Amino acid sequence: RHGAAALNAYPTSAVALATAARKAGIELDGLVVRMVGEPVTAAKAAAVRRSGARPLNAYAFAQLGVAGTSCPSCADDEVHLLEHEAAVILRRRARPDGELVDALAWTTLATDCRLVLLNTENDDSGEIDRAPCGCLLGRMGMQSRLRAVRGLTKSVASGVTVPGDILQRLVDDVLPRTVAGEPGQWQLVERQDAGRTIVELRLDPAATGAVDEAEV
Repeated sequence: RHGAAALNAYPTSAVALATAARKAGIELDGLVVRMVGEPVTAAKAAAVRRSGARPLNAYAFAQLGVAGTSCPSCADDEVHLLEHEAAVILRRRARPDGELVDALAWTTLATDCRLVLLNTENDDSGEIDRAPCGCLLGRMGMQSRLRAVRGLTKSVASGVTVPGDILQRLVDDVLPRTVAGEPGQWQLVERQDAGRTIVELRLDPAATGAVDEAEV
């Protein structure tokens, strides 16, 4: 009613909102959706933009709280590190599938931090860019940017280890783009069946479009 509003949401919830608004013919112009708690992929951000809302990426984890937020110049999966709160360095690690990644190691700087961290890994990997950014955050000294932050935990089923970013790309981009539905309407669920680990692929029944199971 006042021309602008802000909403905090998980990216999956934000996409569900955007999809529902589009189906109802409601324009979300003026709404800024601050997404935190899951990786903000390009597909999720695009789904939010299609509703008229503007996505804003933020990065947080339980031991520290909010660690970064995006500026208008940031890519969809990129945030400025809040460098008055914490410092981060990269530590080379081998994932269970053998691929080498850069794990994030954190040191808290704030005097009122909830936990004291000293080069502590939080089970995330990513990239750091320290190139200057002319935005307000950059002018305040927060030049370091994190991008492509992903968890190191993997899905393992039937003796096969699959990197999490591949699974995420399937449900966020490949299946919605080539089969049906929107990001957030596909879901991978791991369950146990007589001692076997099975990964099921599920699709929201409300998803539009014909589904060819063989193609899926």
